[in-house]
Amino acid sequence: MSKQKDNKRIGKSLDKGKRTKPFGKDNRGKKSKETLQNKPSKPSNSSNGIRLNKYIANSGICSRREADMYIQVGSVSVNGSVVSEMGFKVKPNDEVKFDGRKISPEAKKYVLLNKPKGFATTTSDNKGNTVMDLVANASSIPLHPIGRLGRNATGLLLFTNDDDFAKKIKMYSNHGVSKRYHHNIIGINSRLDSIQAEVLNVKFKYLNDYNNARNQMAENYNKAFKSVEQLQIPELNKNSTHVYHQYTLKVLNGKRDDLMKYLEQNEIETRVYYPIPVHKQKAFSNYSNISLINTDELATSCLSLPIHSEIENSSQKYIIDNVLNFFK
Repeated sequence: MSKQKDNKRIGKSLDKGKRTKPFGKDNRGKKSKETLQNKPSKPSNSSNGIRLNKYIANSGICSRREADMYIQVGSVSVNGSVVSEMGFKVKPNDEVKFDGRKISPEAKKYVLLNKPKGFATTTSDNKGNTVMDLVANASSIPLHPIGRLGRNATGLLLFTNDDDFAKKIKMYSNHGVSKRYHHNIIGINSRLDSIQAEVLNVKFKYLNDYNNARNQMAENYNKAFKSVEQLQIPELNKNSTHVYHQYTLKVLNGKRDDLMKYLEQNEIETRVYYPIPVHKQKAFSNYSNISLINTDELATSCLSLPIHSEIENSSQKYIIDNVLNFFK
């Protein structure tokens, strides 16, 4: 008998033979129902989608061939389920993760624009001429500007669809801050735009008046608090001057946070500069194992009260009275 006839006979015997049921009569369907309840839902696989390896390649992670290898070893999940099937297709609404990080099928694009006057930095359509008009032909992928320049300001603007990159750039321009008091990277202060610079040019001639007003406020605070045993007022070195950008007290009885809450309840805003010392910031993680006893102690005891050249005397008296009431 030829090998071909053997194959046909095997095929016929399988077709005509009695089928073996996967479950016995007594437990029919029970296991399957229980399994489906505990098993994560499979990601959709539609012929209308894009092949998973292409999706990964379009996201800028790697090439298609490399994507196939990552898929085989289980580095890719779709809608929460690991996919190892070659040729799997992804629908537009599917969530794809590579090594646990969500990815987008769009290639990362970066566009630099030397912005001229007369264009607003916005993605809104109802703001007249905008910078989006200037970069409309730069990419078929939707982009958004990082930062902002005024309509009549000129300068360099960066556009991208890379949200992680945009977030990092914004951190660089604001002391590496990810959220208040948390510095993830070493950054700079470049928040001053051209309009603010023009305002400062006008205000420079009043600088001495502003500084004198702040010094007067600081003197009022010092007189009011110098006899409070639980407070340490700032000390000035001889032959030195001070502009009191901040007025910072040291609360000696361990109740700094209680004082903060009390003043907040009375609608007085205070600040701590700074609750997380530099050596404990993520940006300086290489120094996290050092011990700075005085720094750590100041971070838990210092408190800055409101101070400004335009605070009225009645407002400062209200602040002073509430601080004194707390320590009665």
